Amino acid sequence: MSHKDSLVKSLKTYLEKFPKEKVKVAKFIKLIAYEENCFKRENLDAHITASCLLLNNKKDSVLLTHHKKLNSWLFLGGHADGNENSLAVSLQEANEESGINEIEILSKEILDIDIHSIPKYKEVKEHKHYDICYVLHALNDDFKISNESNDLKWVLIENIEKYTQEERMLRIIEKFEVL
Repeated sequence: MSHKDSLVKSLKTYLEKFPKEKVKVAKFIKLIAYEENCFKRENLDAHITASCLLLNNKKDSVLLTHHKKLNSWLFLGGHADGNENSLAVSLQEANEESGINEIEILSKEILDIDIHSIPKYKEVKEHKHYDICYVLHALNDDFKISNESNDLKWVLIENIEKYTQEERMLRIIEKFEVL
């Protein structure tokens, strides 16, 4: 089974858990089916990205990045750059953005999906990110700030609202808490 087929299957499983998100799931499946370059950032209309809820060793905190370009606290994640395995992209981005080498996958199931606009930045026009979020676990808590971040911080799960009021991030925390 190709990674695209596997992702569509995972999205259908996700839909069984979250049937109210059928419109979003349908948009993801349509993008995957009809846009050959949906995993490449060069597709300037929309492309698939992957993010993660990266838990600390105790599993009571998540790592947030204060993103340079977007100037806000976010979960770790980024572009697929042609990789059709969104779980692998999530893991790679967590490693690159945190400097933590010992990260394990807590679940291969999709935790959340989101379609959001990314504002124009320099020569790149405004476009859509079709983001897929997974749950990962850092086996050690020692991070290094990458050049993509102003800061990184372990934040207690119950304190997320002190760092963001973004609906998507709060929704992800809520979904995680009911797992």
